[in-house]
This record gives sequence, structure tokens and C-alpha cells, in this order.
Amino acid sequence: MKLINKLITDNIFMKFSCFYGWKFKSLLKTDTEVQWMLKCYSEALEPYEKILVSVVDKILKDQKYVEDPPTLPQIVNMCKIELKREPQQLKENDRKEDMIKEINQTKYLVNLYEQEDNDYSRFQAKILRQTINALNKKMNQLN
Repeated sequence: MKLINKLITDNIFMKFSCFYGWKFKSLLKTDTEVQWMLKCYSEALEPYEKILVSVVDKILKDQKYVEDPPTLPQIVNMCKIELKREPQQLKENDRKEDMIKEINQTKYLVNLYEQEDNDYSRFQAKILRQTINALNKKMNQLN
């Protein structure tokens, strides 16, 4: 069992113990059972280490799990669902970063054109400012 994973599963057990009280604690009667269950959780949840904390937080906020703690297979299923969402969110973050770079580059060009004192440069600066406005609107739609 990896140390980071053990820390995460220990954290899950503490949160569940606090939130569900005796319903969760009654599953673990001896130290051997606790160690065995920690090992099972750790192994089953290892592939989801990056998203596990957010999934557990969602579980504790979800009205579906107010009365009883979710089973290990339910947690694994939630992690799988969350993993399917994550790539889309990463794509959106990449798009935002690309748009920010493009906006900054365009602002730089606007500054260059504004330093020139001729009709062509003013026209180019005006078009580039419109481009910046359009990119900002797209950014706001992503948020």
C-alpha cells in the first residue's frame, strides 16, 4: 500500500466515522478488521487517487448518502463517473489557457499598432480590440 494512498484512505475512514458515526464504526470491530478494510479500500481506490478527495466530499454532501455510508463498489462507481467528467474539464481549462495567451498576444499587437500614427494602424488596432472583446465573451461563456 502506497503511503499517499494510505493517508487518503485513512482520511476517508476518519470522515466517514465522523459523518456516519456508529453505522460506519460498527463495521470494524477489531484492529485486524480495520487493517483489512483499509487495505481493501486502498487497493480498490488506488486508480482514483487524484480525484478521491473530491469524490468523498461529494458523497458527504449528497442527500442520497445521508443515512448510510456508501459501499466500496458505490465509491468506485462514483470515481469512474468522475473520471469520465475530468477530461472534458481539462479540455476546457486548456482552451481557457489558450484563449488567455491569444488575448495577451493580441493586446501586445494593439499596443504596437497604437504607437503608430496612421489610419492603417488605427484600423488594425480597432479590429484587434474587437477580437479581444470576442475572445473575452467566449471566455465568459466557458465560465
